[in-house]
Amino acid sequence: MTTVATPRPTTATGRVYPYLKDGIPRPIIERETGLAGMRLTYAIRANYRLGYLPTPSLAERRQRLRSNTSAGKGGVWLVIRDYAPLCLTARQTQVAVKYYHGRRLSLSQIASAYQRERHRNHLQRPVAELTGEAQRDKRRSWRALLGIVRHRLAVNELLTEEGIGRPVTLCEWVQLSCAQKLTELGIVKRTCGEWQATIRLYERSGRPLDQIGLRVEKRAERAFIERCMQQERQLLERLFAGDCEKLPTEPGD
Repeated sequence: MTTVATPRPTTATGRVYPYLKDGIPRPIIERETGLAGMRLTYAIRANYRLGYLPTPSLAERRQRLRSNTSAGKGGVWLVIRDYAPLCLTARQTQVAVKYYHGRRLSLSQIASAYQRERHRNHLQRPVAELTGEAQRDKRRSWRALLGIVRHRLAVNELLTEEGIGRPVTLCEWVQLSCAQKLTELGIVKRTCGEWQATIRLYERSGRPLDQIGLRVEKRAERAFIERCMQQERQLLERLFAGDCEKLPTEPGD
């Protein structure tokens, strides 16, 4: 069995080694280790020069440079990059960052970060659909925006667990979010793969899933209310079934 050589933890190279292995940005390494300037640079280079870590490719080095630059400027992209594949608008991303990370980012910061990634790193975003969605966000409450983010994250988690690729368009995300909501309510029991097949079937027939889902939800709500009223009537009849015989017949009784 071959053992992987690691630097001594007491040296500057060894202090930097675990952070480089986990892909931690340079500003965080500088803050945690207390190394700075050329001393930190030499320690980072020594890990690759002495063979403790494999030399990263050119694309990886560029990605680390972007991460270090973003971290040095406050880490806007480092905070919102997990939401980039979910096709969220700038307003929805702002609500997600405030709720899950406790940070206040302006809409211009988030929009600029998305735009930079689109032009520099070819981030795929349905701009036309998101422009219309941003206009609809103006009429939505904070709670409604957070609900959109939560359903989008739930759908993304299901897709990751089942090994299914993420949707590319906003329409597909909205349809899957509607499907996930119906599944959570217990109205329809389907897996994520079955939902995708159902969505494709409805798209071929020209019927949008959100309208069908709303009709299914209303029909289920009416059936639930009728069932509860019927159970209540049966309960009252059982409770007061023998009271007619016990009522007094004379005024003085």
